[in-house]
Amino acid sequence: MSWLNLLTPSAAILALFLGIALVIQSIRNGRRIKRIEQQISTAGLASYDPTLERLKELSGLSEQRAPAAATATAEAGRPRRTPRPPGNRRPLLIGGIVVAVLIVAGIAWALIAQGGSSSTSTTTHATTHTATTTHPATTSSTSTTTHASSVCSGVAPFASPSSVTVTVLNGSGVAGAARNVVSPKISGVGFNIGTVGNAPTTGNATTSIQYVTKADIPAACTVATTLGVPQTNVEALAVIPASQAGTSGVVVVVGKDTAH
Repeated sequence: MSWLNLLTPSAAILALFLGIALVIQSIRNGRRIKRIEQQISTAGLASYDPTLERLKELSGLSEQRAPAAATATAEAGRPRRTPRPPGNRRPLLIGGIVVAVLIVAGIAWALIAQGGSSSTSTTTHATTHTATTTHPATTSSTSTTTHASSVCSGVAPFASPSSVTVTVLNGSGVAGAARNVVSPKISGVGFNIGTVGNAPTTGNATTSIQYVTKADIPAACTVATTLGVPQTNVEALAVIPASQAGTSGVVVVVGKDTAH
């Protein structure tokens, strides 16, 4: 809208000068018309008198008709009234139109400028609000990712699998997945197999490796590596109470990703 803000005042100033010029021209035309009227009146008086005098000499009128001729001469010598031409009011009308246009342009300019300021303020407020809303979401996502990946971060491979018992619970919904597929892989690297059964929930898509105490985290991370499960799936025991885990330090909840 910057071009409109520059164009409107320029047009208003140009129109103001045009109106002043029209008024001045109207005054000059009026004076010129008055001078022409005076010249016509003066020329009329001068042309009548010599002509009447000449007619009087050539006609040889008698002294009896002299009063009548004198009366006619006096009447003829009177200046004829020349009808005054009507004043030209067109410049005044144009000047009034120009003034009205100036007023309307000023009002429109003020309304447009006020509307532009309101729109800019609304846009700035909306942008600030969006940035404020987005920032907490980004911070929360970063914090969650850091927490999930820090369980096995920096943990060395477990050196004595035979000292840890692992409970295997089938939550995949595939029959025999815990006993026939997952348990042999865990025992193959030296871990002891404890209870093998079904998990409280079934149809799990991914396998979860849960440690009973923090001391069991290295063993849980090694079990996850053995089964090819992401270490981000290693978490604290939640599927069953610790009292039901018995002597096991790690509980594996089998999902569909390791059921075959």
